[in-house]
Amino acid sequence: MTKPSEPTRDSHVAVLAFPFGTHAAPLLTVTRRLASAAPSTVFSFFNTAQSNSSLFSPSDEADRPENIRVYDVPDGVPEGYVFSGRPQEAIELFLGSAPENFRREIAAAETEVGRDVKCLLTDAFFWFAADMATEMNASWVAFWTAGENSLSAHLYTDLIRETIGVKEVGGRMEETLGFISGMEKIRVKDTPEGVVFGNLDSVFSKMLHQMGLALPRATAVFINSFEELDPTLTDNLRSKFKRYLNIGPLGLLSSTLQLVHDPHGCLAWIEKRSLGSVAYISFGTVMTPPPRELAAIAEGLESSKVPFVWSLKEKNLVHLPKGFLDRTREQGIVVPWAPQVELLKHEATGVFVTHCGWNSVLESVSGGVPMICRPFFGDQRLNGRAVEVVWEIGMTIINGVFTKDGFEKCLDRVLVQDDGKKMKCNAKKLKELGHEAVSSKGSSSENFGGLLDAVASIVYISEDLAEKTGQAYSKDPRNVANAVVVAKEADDTTIAEYHGQAILAVTHRLATASPSTVFSFFNTSQSNFSLFSSDRPANIRVHDVSDGVPEGYVLSGNPQEAVELFLEAAPKIFWRELAVAETEVGRKVTCMLTDAFIWFAADMAAEMKVSWVAFWTSGQNSLTAHLYTDLIRETIGVKEVDGRMEETLGFISGMEQIRVKDIPEGVVLGNLDSVFSNMLHQMGLALPRATAVYMNSFEELDPTLTVNLMSKFKRYLSIGPLALLFSPSQRETTLHDPHACLAWMEKRSTDSVAYIAFGRVMTPPPGELVAIAQGLESSKVPFIWSLQEKNKVHLPKGFLDRTREQGMVVPWAPQVELLNHEAMGVFVSHGGWNSVLESVSAGVPMICRPIFGDHALNARSVEAVWEIGMTIINGVFTKDGFEESLDRVLVQDDGKKMKVNAKKLKELAQEAVSTEGSSFENFKGLLDEVVKV
Repeated sequence: MTKPSEPTRDSHVAVLAFPFGTHAAPLLTVTRRLASAAPSTVFSFFNTAQSNSSLFSPSDEADRPENIRVYDVPDGVPEGYVFSGRPQEAIELFLGSAPENFRREIAAAETEVGRDVKCLLTDAFFWFAADMATEMNASWVAFWTAGENSLSAHLYTDLIRETIGVKEVGGRMEETLGFISGMEKIRVKDTPEGVVFGNLDSVFSKMLHQMGLALPRATAVFINSFEELDPTLTDNLRSKFKRYLNIGPLGLLSSTLQLVHDPHGCLAWIEKRSLGSVAYISFGTVMTPPPRELAAIAEGLESSKVPFVWSLKEKNLVHLPKGFLDRTREQGIVVPWAPQVELLKHEATGVFVTHCGWNSVLESVSGGVPMICRPFFGDQRLNGRAVEVVWEIGMTIINGVFTKDGFEKCLDRVLVQDDGKKMKCNAKKLKELGHEAVSSKGSSSENFGGLLDAVASIVYISEDLAEKTGQAYSKDPRNVANAVVVAKEADDTTIAEYHGQAILAVTHRLATASPSTVFSFFNTSQSNFSLFSSDRPANIRVHDVSDGVPEGYVLSGNPQEAVELFLEAAPKIFWRELAVAETEVGRKVTCMLTDAFIWFAADMAAEMKVSWVAFWTSGQNSLTAHLYTDLIRETIGVKEVDGRMEETLGFISGMEQIRVKDIPEGVVLGNLDSVFSNMLHQMGLALPRATAVYMNSFEELDPTLTVNLMSKFKRYLSIGPLALLFSPSQRETTLHDPHACLAWMEKRSTDSVAYIAFGRVMTPPPGELVAIAQGLESSKVPFIWSLQEKNKVHLPKGFLDRTREQGMVVPWAPQVELLNHEAMGVFVSHGGWNSVLESVSAGVPMICRPIFGDHALNARSVEAVWEIGMTIINGVFTKDGFEESLDRVLVQDDGKKMKVNAKKLKELAQEAVSTEGSSFENFKGLLDEVVKV
């Protein structure tokens, strides 16, 4: 068995290239970088012989990573076939046979390498890779080689067709796509052929449509761009894919140093030109304007006197005006090839005249050079529109084609007029953002690590870890600081003790998956004592921190007093203990993994120059409430709120059914100036600074809120339900059931039992305990009631004897196992998040009696959002109200609907933690964030 810290050359990735246009080259660039970063992984590169010959030459074989193996695949052209001259004929032939050709060649490569392929890294065009990956039990990582605008157009093709129509589109060409977030300035006429106009039935159009439908199935989708270029589109696309990664500009991200190839002396020529004066003209390796436009370009250049470098193939020189080359010998140079990236980086380049292919646009953005665009087809109009009206760093050629006067005016506008100065200023800003993105802490550098995780780390799976996390890491030893908020006396505080347990459970799994990483776990000594046994991974080191209670201090009994004392002292305490741990481990901390309550970790991480990964231990509704506290206060007010308690938070996406009275104390209700309320408010302001925020939930439970939260954070990961995603507790090897609850359950009929538990911290007041007992006895419903011994005194006299056959009252019960038993019919709960999620995971309806904090929010979701239960009638237990609630859930048609809905959520939860599920993938994303490559 391969240890995850010692991966061998049995990791195998198949790279499938699209051999036309400029698609294969950037995919090879990415493959080279991945291969260099993961030398123990074999990358089998599949491409047509002709395309491979243009990418790989004998002279550069020595520079190619030895773990890249090159394979030729057939081009799909039948022997003896005579081309008819149709523009996309070669593409259609290739695509028609590509799936089977790739399958056959991959099988041959697997035999040669001696290892099955476990990841397909493909051009996004290959929609069929979704099915191939499923058949092969492999992941699929797709590379979109163009920009976000065009990816969005193909992803939303059906919506665009439905909204705009596909017949008589001519009259709607100037309309904008305002119904798609991030596309508000894009017109119908800017969209690529095959979306709503052109031949929608061509092989190429169908390929793009199928691609748009298939890509959400991919393990990850990555793109040669950077998040800061189109932040709204980035947020939109993140919500559509399991994992979406901007890893560009590739030209800036690459650290490979190579000699510049400049056979025609372009750089020597441009050295003699003044700052921002030169026009560089190039239309890529595929496109060339028609002859009359080439003549117009030449005439405009000559008339303008603008210095120029023009990359033009020899065969097209015949279309230039007679004597042009001689007359402009001192003004500029016309060459068959030019070092584009280096020219665009040169300070003398003032404008790039381009067809607006994505690679050219991004290279111009990276160089901070304004553009004059002459789009031809595909995504070029989209890119030209973005250049002109979204980023305002250039313009489209006047009237869409080159004329002498039109081109001359464009050159004057960009190089001389005030408009051009603004374009230059905007271009410089984007250049700076591009460079920041690829810096060591930049978004694209971080995302490349995520891509490496998606492609290479997925195959570093030892068999014993595969079932737990789906991956293990082979990385340099790290020291991850793990700070946890837990109060000194859990029973006397409003912070549930589940905070420490939940973050420890995640830490335990991370440590198991990354054995070479040290996890220093900081917590109060009392909380640590209750959490740890001797059975823990060797790379978790436990550190006790002070609880903040001054020596000799006598607690007054205020429920939040211990929390307040801890929070006030915590920053200094953690600083001190972190320094001690770094000395002990011998390595600097590289990541802070904290409870989200630790808002000051944002500043600590910034000061330490490390990442901050925050764990929200409750649900999405409550996280949203704290994230939008200022907006809620501004909209609802904080005075005289009583009259607005029934109003809903319809102004927050995903909270449309949540009422003011459901939100936690400290938002608009209760003491807004308490230490605890201030902590939650500061947390809401600080969390968007976190490298990642994760939580124990699953995306499919609240999809609208998931999209909302994805847009608020740099990275947002639902990794639950933890009880389903992971194996049983690290502390329990056998089931702990000291009171034989499960044996008792075995004798009960399906869906008949009521399980009553309010967690370890909460207990309803004595009067309600009496009402619960009376309601149970009167209803005759079989029950298990988890109730601490000290509270039995409040039960009606003789209740335990009279209900001995009906049910059992125990001080502790194995909750997860009980909820998953087929006899379980309803869970009577306080609505704490862990309890709610465990009930959802088991498909059990609920009766909720919220007590404080997020309980009311969770109960509202149970009742009105998911419709899998109800809040106890009138909000408190009475004998009749509880009996009526039990009857409604267990007997009435309402309850049957709740049961059906609960079963559906259970199935979604199980899908989320499956090997292709959202939470399974997100846990790997969390592992990536905490343990960086």
